Amino acid sequence: AQNISLGAHAMNLGSCLIGFAVEAMKRDRSIGARISVADNETVYAVLAIGHPEFKHVRPSGRRPAVSRIFKV
Repeated sequence: AQNISLGAHAMNLGSCLIGFAVEAMKRDRSIGARISVADNETVYAVLAIGHPEFKHVRPSGRRPAVSRIFKV
């Protein structure tokens, strides 16, 4: 899923991992049947990929990463 998301980003596409979809498909087998997932297949991730509606001018601000070295 990560590599697909990175590939989508490289193609100027947006992506979003839909985590609840996998759990919903485990609980309700009819969801998989509606989207033609065979009974012998397992869904591990669901990704939404497409053109973003909004273009962000700059990424959101984040604090710099802190690296700590622990001596044992």
